[in-house]
Amino acid sequence: MVQRRKDGQQRRQICLLVQTSNDWGRQVLKGVATYANEQGHWDFHIESRGIYERLRLPNDWQGDGVIARMTHKGLAAALRRANVPVVNVSWLGQHSQTAPKVVSDEVATSRLAAEHFLDKGFESFGYVGPVHELGYDDTLGQEFTRIITERGLPCAKFKSEHGTSKGRRALRIQYVTQAEVNPPTFVFFVSDASLLHFSYQRYLENTIRKAFGFEGTAIRLTFRSRGGH
Repeated sequence: MVQRRKDGQQRRQICLLVQTSNDWGRQVLKGVATYANEQGHWDFHIESRGIYERLRLPNDWQGDGVIARMTHKGLAAALRRANVPVVNVSWLGQHSQTAPKVVSDEVATSRLAAEHFLDKGFESFGYVGPVHELGYDDTLGQEFTRIITERGLPCAKFKSEHGTSKGRRALRIQYVTQAEVNPPTFVFFVSDASLLHFSYQRYLENTIRKAFGFEGTAIRLTFRSRGGH
């Protein structure tokens, strides 16, 4: 049965294939819902999914369009077979007429972040890139590091894969701030501090010492959970 709005127009059935486990995904979904409320009454199909779960189009779904993070070839093929309008909201995948990408500009995002910290007077920087398993081309990190180093300032790069393992939830570093100078104290805001392994903490310590010249100096690392999984 076709559902119709009060004005007689057909309600659109939209499938949302976006992970719900992190703030980025939830903000995308919130934006879609706001647009739908302002522009025209859509009905959504959505399922809770984690960042490492493969998104799939339900076999029995029939609707008018899909908004998706096209993160793997299987999903792209399924969407082509569905023969409905598709919008890709992930940096992964190629922009095309059949599946246009609607994403923020990675280079501009990096520039805004770097200039914000530079304007605040920060002089020591670190960058935590995406988890290797997700397959991102880390344009953000390349541009952020370039801007900082061109100013003659240090920028340490941290590898995210040390905090993950198959079959377990992943520890994700959201941001880091230096809270004290004597002794140098760094506060890491992470997805779930209980997932921190001592070997990863030692790796972070050694990386900070090498990047910022703290060899032989006592430093303190604190990890705080900041919600979400």
